Amino acid sequence: MKSLLVRGGEVFAPDPLGKKDVLVFGRTIHSICDDIPEEALRRIDAGLDVIDARGCCVVPGLVDQHIHINGAGGEGGPEYRTPPVTAGTLFRAGITSVVGMLGTDGAGRSLQELLMKALGLDREGVSAWILTGAYQLPGPTITGSILGDMMFIEKVIGAKMAVSDHRGSHPTPETLRWTISEARRGGILSGKGGVSVVHMGEERTGLRPLYEALKETDIPPSQVLPTHCGRSAALLDEAVEWALRGGCLDITTSGGGSRTGTSLAAPDAVGRCLEAGVPVERISMSTDGNGSLPSFNERMEFIGMGVGNPASLHEMTAELALRRGLPLEHALALCTRNPAKRMRLPGKGELKAGADADILILGRDSLDIRTVVSRGETVVLDGKLLRGGTFERE
Repeated sequence: MKSLLVRGGEVFAPDPLGKKDVLVFGRTIHSICDDIPEEALRRIDAGLDVIDARGCCVVPGLVDQHIHINGAGGEGGPEYRTPPVTAGTLFRAGITSVVGMLGTDGAGRSLQELLMKALGLDREGVSAWILTGAYQLPGPTITGSILGDMMFIEKVIGAKMAVSDHRGSHPTPETLRWTISEARRGGILSGKGGVSVVHMGEERTGLRPLYEALKETDIPPSQVLPTHCGRSAALLDEAVEWALRGGCLDITTSGGGSRTGTSLAAPDAVGRCLEAGVPVERISMSTDGNGSLPSFNERMEFIGMGVGNPASLHEMTAELALRRGLPLEHALALCTRNPAKRMRLPGKGELKAGADADILILGRDSLDIRTVVSRGETVVLDGKLLRGGTFERE
């Protein structure tokens, strides 16, 4: 079994643990403690790898819970379909775990293709899961039902839908309630999170459809995760209220995606949430990476396209910690422990004995990504990509 020793870094698990050594056996963290004896380990395993992390921060691999791993979009026509993400792109961005999904197009793009992309990423070293469904309701499935997808397909852990968006299907409260209920029931029966991730658009209805769907049910608001909550100040205010009532909210780091040009930068949106009293553990960040960021004019005509950037997750985390004054452990929690806990991703989001060995080594003052370990394998070392996707070369 391959072993790895990460020596002398300042460990944030994401909670601060001080200067520690991290010992990895295979794909799992064995222990985190002071002064693990290297020479004794070498007598057991002559092939022990050692990474000197002194003067650096050692943190969990980033978890991107909203990313279009197989591309998305198509607003504007077929030439605007965005491309799939590569394993190397994710590793360079410090992302070791992803939850992929469909977007606007649930017809030209299939869940079967999405599932195969997730399986491919997993073989390339990225831990990957997917959501069933798409913008429209009822949405596409693989087995014929949300419940079947979640019970019989290991990679399917929740459902995707859209509300308050001109590209969505504007579901009735009953249809939305049924979909959320199916995802929850699927989670209960399969031992998964069963979270309904809801793309939020800019229509004035805001979060009202979610309140109407959960009205007079015992489904907790934490079962429904509104995303793109920084799309406008008005939507963010509603999302803050949602979180204060026991829900969670997700903020997109890629920026853009606002028809009116009023979207908030992720650090600004996070700051407003914290100032309003939202607990850190109810906030997460994700990239919308490789998703389409279309622009529309005042007549709702398509005028241009942007693409979500996976690197933005690390960039916004560093911005929060270095320039916005948020403690590093809190900034990290937004894209490690919080999404892993919300989506119920086993072994992810924390550095602790028994967890998967997904480890980043960051520069102490700059928080730049120096080294990336994914499931115990060093995939980026001193800024150089050692392992990418099947068709990637450094």
